[in-house]
Amino acid sequence: MKILFEANSIVPNKSGGIEYFLYSLVKAWALEYPEDEIMLHIPPNTHQEYIKNVGECCFVVDPFYRFIYDVIDSKWIGRVITSRLRKFKLLRYCLTGMRKGWIKIIDKTVDVVIYPFQRELFCHEPGKVIFIMHDFRMFDMPGGDQITMANQISAITKSAFVVVSWPFPFARLNEKFPDNSDRYFKIPFLYNSMDLKIEKNSVGDFLYYPTGMAKHKNHINLIKALYLFNNCTSRKRLKIIFTGPEINELKNELIKLIAELNMGEVVSFLGFVSRETVFNLYKNCYAVITPTLYEAFSGTILEAFRFEKPVLCSHIPAHEYFCKEYDLNIAMFDPFKPDDIAKSIEQLTQNYEYYEQLSIKGKNRLNFITPEYTSKAYHDLAEKIIAHS
Repeated sequence: MKILFEANSIVPNKSGGIEYFLYSLVKAWALEYPEDEIMLHIPPNTHQEYIKNVGECCFVVDPFYRFIYDVIDSKWIGRVITSRLRKFKLLRYCLTGMRKGWIKIIDKTVDVVIYPFQRELFCHEPGKVIFIMHDFRMFDMPGGDQITMANQISAITKSAFVVVSWPFPFARLNEKFPDNSDRYFKIPFLYNSMDLKIEKNSVGDFLYYPTGMAKHKNHINLIKALYLFNNCTSRKRLKIIFTGPEINELKNELIKLIAELNMGEVVSFLGFVSRETVFNLYKNCYAVITPTLYEAFSGTILEAFRFEKPVLCSHIPAHEYFCKEYDLNIAMFDPFKPDDIAKSIEQLTQNYEYYEQLSIKGKNRLNFITPEYTSKAYHDLAEKIIAHS
């Protein structure tokens, strides 16, 4: 079997969870099915990141875009010019988008195309495509712009199969496009095996929230909640650490709030950090907290389970669907109310071992989801495509 992973939009250090999903899936596929030939279509200047995380890979590169990166971007003036041009959507597509003619040539050489969610135009031969939607974006949700909607709908309606990772977006997909439900599959995934043994964790003095910076990630209410908690309890004071890509405008707003509340020594922003740093923060934190207002599902919760850390999360549909699907008990709060978040933190400090046991139970319930499990599920779909080609 010859597989192409179409990931032209997935840029290391910018794509977050989708990036690590791809690392995990490609690595597991290569280990479980060594007889298959795997090709990756990713931005030319990101190959070393994939080699570091996955190992030696077979990359396919559009010769035109190879020229852009090797000849123009190799010179500082070229990088300055192209970086400015990429600010305009049409020019960005001309510089880094997928050329239909070249895609057709590639499609003739492969059996199956695995197509993680991205914003590019759907260009591949539809009958060969497994389209992966980690999320289901509509206009009422973050990221639901008109171009994203058009590309997403095109991929949903044309692909041989559509895969959704988690219960809430899977339900929305079936609700909005019920006529093709026989082509829809739900395949959960993990970045790391849940049954992997870890050293006994230390319990630090900080809460940890790993996520990209955006309005719907709800940093503001979390900071306000921690202020209320630290000023209303006589038993414990907690700090908080944020990691993930930052948006300058929003960060400036947060820094202003932190100054007003005199919380400069309590709140830390580390920006985008390595996975090793992320894992050390999970190991050493007091607990994990995610007050997000919207999510397909929070990988933060899964990784809290992985490290057997207590976890507090927002009471939103995605988290409700997840708990119901896998019979989980997770402590939730109203993310719009800082006082409710603060109350949840207070309850955690009073019942720490109980919350810790909830995470261990969650880990045990989900330990069937491994990279091997996920790669087999996708491999089975790829075999169906070949059988019907």
